Amino acid sequence: MNHEPPERGNPEELDSLAADVQRGYDEAEKLPSRLERYGLAKARAVATLGNIQGVVNRSEEEETAYTVQQIEKLAATITKLAGCGEYLHFRNYYTVGKVRLHTANFCKIHLLCPLCAIRRGAKTLKAYLDRYRAIIAHQGEMKLSMLTYTVKDGPDLAERFEHLKKSIEQCVHRRRWSKSGNRIVTEWTKILGAVGTYEIKRGANSGEWHPHVHMMVLHRERFDWQALKDEWLKITGDSHVVNCTPAKHPDQPELDFLEICKYAVKFSDMGKDDLLQAYLVLSGRRMLFSLGEFRSVKVPEALEDEPLDDLPFVDLFYGFFQGVYNLVATRKQGEQFYFADPDSNHSVVAFHAILASDMGKKPILDYVPYTHQESLKKPSKRLTFPSDVVLEVRKLKAEEQERLNALEVPAKSFKRLYESGQIKGKADY
Repeated sequence: MNHEPPERGNPEELDSLAADVQRGYDEAEKLPSRLERYGLAKARAVATLGNIQGVVNRSEEEETAYTVQQIEKLAATITKLAGCGEYLHFRNYYTVGKVRLHTANFCKIHLLCPLCAIRRGAKTLKAYLDRYRAIIAHQGEMKLSMLTYTVKDGPDLAERFEHLKKSIEQCVHRRRWSKSGNRIVTEWTKILGAVGTYEIKRGANSGEWHPHVHMMVLHRERFDWQALKDEWLKITGDSHVVNCTPAKHPDQPELDFLEICKYAVKFSDMGKDDLLQAYLVLSGRRMLFSLGEFRSVKVPEALEDEPLDDLPFVDLFYGFFQGVYNLVATRKQGEQFYFADPDSNHSVVAFHAILASDMGKKPILDYVPYTHQESLKKPSKRLTFPSDVVLEVRKLKAEEQERLNALEVPAKSFKRLYESGQIKGKADY
């Protein structure tokens, strides 16, 4: 077998991803370090946002390497990136010493946003790690190895990525055909289950795009490394580079699976121009695939933690300002809010976020564009009603409408009748 040291991306994001899947990650005493890690990721997202704004807001006289369509695609990310992670709403389940991320405004553009990449990577890692443990529990011990496939470096990212993707798909098809009884000889029939991810970077020597695949595979038979190389060269026509390495952490499989989930955070390790180019080429493409025993694993769409139902809690609301997450407000279950600085703009934002959360409306940027300084100075009043007042107003309006229907009064005449006192209602329309 050929051995290759695992790649190491940006240490901050990789360490944060690892910390988010370790046992006890949600212990109350670990919240400060968690906030620090998320703050660093948010700060990197802010830097990326600045790069995008520089491309979008350039003057017409300035030359650019981007097409109009590409600039429009980048411009569409600005509001989402700006609002992502502006607040984090944790719940402290103080009776069990656990703190869970309850709500947040995530952009879910994990190719550009390190914060969403960390959360997405952690969710993916947990989902496949749970399936791995279930497989071992039901089917007994198997070998766990990492397979790495590469293709020849090239200047065209889209072409190189598509070449790699089609080559991997052909390997998957050959495995399926062989298992169906066709006369196809492939080492992939030894794979009982696999999950893999596509990664890209610049080649160390060529400086061109270097796409590759990392796969965690379950198997019982030993792989013939030379046969793997020969088959890969036959399929790709330009590469025989295949690495096969046994899992390095049999007692901590999450550390091995981390290698295939880190793709989500590796993008933030690129230079600013490469990052934007990679996003333009790869956004919307599936970067993860699975087969065999790992098929049909469901990765949750929500990036928040699972709540601990039926336990008392204290809400903790953090806002991102001055480059870090700061505690803005707290609320014990069923009690009033306490703001660290009631008159600050951040408290206004947090208050809106709290009320939106109460009403089950997490993406508060759909209502108020808090990403702009002008909005912070003059916040919209559309969500300044407490949730119970909003519900009460709706109830009163519904009651008033029922009275109107009973009187068979045309809707257009309601205002006149109401103002004249002919209809008595509690709600002020």
